[in-house]
Amino acid sequence: MKQVLFMLLVLFGSISLTYGQRTVSGKVTDAAGEAVIGANVVVKEATGVGTITDVDGMFQLSVPAEGTTLIFSYTGYETQEIAIGDQSVVNIQMAEGKLLDEVVITGLGTNRNARSVAYANQTVKSDDLMALPNKNTLEALRGKTAGVRITTGSGSVGASSKIVLRAEASLTGNNNALIVVDGIPIDNNSSIGGIGSSEGGYSDDGNRSNDLNPNDIESVTVLKGPSATSLYGSRGASGVVLYTTKKGAKGKPKITFSTSSSMEKAYVLMQRQDKFGQGLINPDGTTNYDSGENFSWGPAFDGVVRPWTSPIDTDNDGKLEYLSRPYSAVPNQLENLFRTGRTNTNNIALSGGNEGFTYYASYGNTFQKRYFR
Repeated sequence: MKQVLFMLLVLFGSISLTYGQRTVSGKVTDAAGEAVIGANVVVKEATGVGTITDVDGMFQLSVPAEGTTLIFSYTGYETQEIAIGDQSVVNIQMAEGKLLDEVVITGLGTNRNARSVAYANQTVKSDDLMALPNKNTLEALRGKTAGVRITTGSGSVGASSKIVLRAEASLTGNNNALIVVDGIPIDNNSSIGGIGSSEGGYSDDGNRSNDLNPNDIESVTVLKGPSATSLYGSRGASGVVLYTTKKGAKGKPKITFSTSSSMEKAYVLMQRQDKFGQGLINPDGTTNYDSGENFSWGPAFDGVVRPWTSPIDTDNDGKLEYLSRPYSAVPNQLENLFRTGRTNTNNIALSGGNEGFTYYASYGNTFQKRYFR
């Protein structure tokens, strides 16, 4: 008897559940009357209840009792909401949506549709540019555009960065791309100083791309090819990188603040031998210790205290002095040369305006500790 009552309850529950639902079908077409294949059809009031149209644009959907509206959507078409009412068949003609066009900055500094520009160009917006902490604008562009190679001269603080588009075009000339900020070309050549600077120098004082605050950049457009750079003559032969800075907008004053921190460490170190020291190999195969020799062709390390520097009379007493130390390898010599570098960046900006004028002012502070000791 209990089993019969249980079966009756299940049967009545199933009947009531089925009675609360209804089946709605129909066809989705475009403006030309052609079937829209794969259009999404979902019930607005019921999460997870929906289907897609088949190859003929047809759909069939079980709509729960609370469902009163169907939402039709498809890429390239406007999303539409249709009230079901007491209908069991809903046919709909979808209207094409408005296509969004990408706008780029041309060599003349004007805004144009990306599709109407004949030469190769790529644009990186501010949000993508600042997705990761960066020290300067060129570093922020690294890995975000195709065919752009950015190299840093050294690991020192404020080192210069070089940008080459596609590939080097000259064996002897400057292959750096021309940098233009709000229509004004800037010199991005590296500054070299120190003793012997006429022969190449040893001090990298950076270049002018380091002076640009990445947080002040609205967009970066990379122009490639002769058509893009014809306005700048021979200076743009290696390509042009156009920077558009942020500007104020009409409205209430707006304050933005950002801070970032990053660390850097030497990843791969050169493997060095620690068996033999400074010296030379004689013609007969024997080795001689020589503290002034740069190559490690001397005898094997034995730990014996030997002269480390060339003899010299340092105090004018007629006697030669020299430094001495055990003839053995220096442990962790390269490892002790490096440390973990750190870069902290803080930026604050104030913008706003009214009918008469707009303003944008910013301040940026960067603290960088190099990874060389």
